[in-house]
Amino acid sequence: MKKSKWRGLIRDIYQQEIATKLHRIRRHLEPFEFKYRNNDLYEASRTIRYVEQLGGEDFIVTEAVSRRHLREAVQDLLYAHRRVNERLLLETGIIESLEVHMLEILSELEVSDLPREDIEALRHAGSVNPKGELRLRIRRIQSHYQMTARKFDNQTLTSSVHEASQHLDRKIQELKEPEQSKLPHSEKTPEERIKLKWFKGLGSLCRGTVLTAVDVSLLAGSWDLPLSPDTTVIGSVASIVTGLGDIAIGVGEFRGE
Repeated sequence: MKKSKWRGLIRDIYQQEIATKLHRIRRHLEPFEFKYRNNDLYEASRTIRYVEQLGGEDFIVTEAVSRRHLREAVQDLLYAHRRVNERLLLETGIIESLEVHMLEILSELEVSDLPREDIEALRHAGSVNPKGELRLRIRRIQSHYQMTARKFDNQTLTSSVHEASQHLDRKIQELKEPEQSKLPHSEKTPEERIKLKWFKGLGSLCRGTVLTAVDVSLLAGSWDLPLSPDTTVIGSVASIVTGLGDIAIGVGEFRGE
C-alpha cells in the first residue's frame, strides 16, 4: 500500500467510523481534561520503568520500593486504563472500529507518523529515548498482531482491554499489606516478597495507556496545536492503534506467553 493511500484509509476510518463516536464523548464528558489529568499516569509509568531496571526476574522489588508506593502506581494505572481504554475507547465502539483495520493501519506505520505530543508524553513518563523506544515497539506490535491474527482468533483488542483490568485488580490485591500479626519475626514471608517477574505486563500496559490517553485527547480537540486537523487525525488514530497493540502485548505477558 502506498503511503498516500494509507493516509487516505486512516482519514476514511476516522470520518466514517470514529468521528460520530468521538462527538458523543465530547458531548457527555466536556470539558475534556485529559491533558491535565495524566500526571498520575506519568508518575506510575516512571515507577514501573524504575522497577523494570532493578535487576533479574528474581530481584526482590520490595527491598527497593515500598508496597504502598507500588500499589499506588498500579492503582493510578488502573484508573487511567478504565477511564481511557474502557470508557472512552471500548464502550463507545472505537476499539471495535479500529480492530477491523488493525493490520492495514500497522502495515505502513512509522514513528514519523505519530504526533510529537506522543514523544513528549513518553519523555514525561520516563523514557530516555522516546523515538527509539517507539521504533522498537511498533516493530514488536506489528509482529505480535500478525501472529495473533493467524493463531489466536479469540484474542481481540476488546478482550485484551477487559482482561487487562482483571489483571490490574489482582495486582492491587496482591500488593495489600500482609497482616502483621501473621508474620514470623525471623524472616520475610513469601507474601512480602514481590519479585521483578511479578511486573511482567505492567510496562507494556502502562506505555500503551500513555499513548491512548494522549491521543484520545488530541482527537477530542483539547490541545492547542499548530498542526493541521488532517495531520492530527492520522497521527492520533495510528497512535491509538499502537497503544492498543501494546496493551494486547501486556496481556500476553501477564499470561506468561
